Amino acid sequence: MYFVESGRLEVVKAGLRGANLRLAKVAPGSLIGEIALYTGQPRSATLVATEPAVLLMLTREARARMQAEQPALAAQLDHQVVLGLAATLVRANAAFSLQVG
Repeated sequence: MYFVESGRLEVVKAGLRGANLRLAKVAPGSLIGEIALYTGQPRSATLVATEPAVLLMLTREARARMQAEQPALAAQLDHQVVLGLAATLVRANAAFSLQVG
C-alpha cells in the first residue's frame, strides 16, 4: 500500500482498444493499493504520476509486524482504510447511478 505524501497521480486501466481509461485522480494524503495489501491479490490498475510525487510504501510484512508490535496503531490504520474504501464505493455508486439514470 502507498501513502501519497506529495504530488499528483492518476489511476488508469487499459481500455478495450488499448487506450488508458482514467479511473481517478489521486492527491496528497491518499492511500493507494490498500486492497492488495489486505488480500494479496495483484493490482487491478496502474498509477501514473502527472507531476513529481513522493509515495511512502507499507508492505504486507511491515503491516504484519505493526499488528504484532503495535496492535492499536494497526487497528487505527485498518479503520482509516475501511473509511477510504467506503468513500470510494459511495463515489462509484453515485457515478454509476448518474450513468444509468
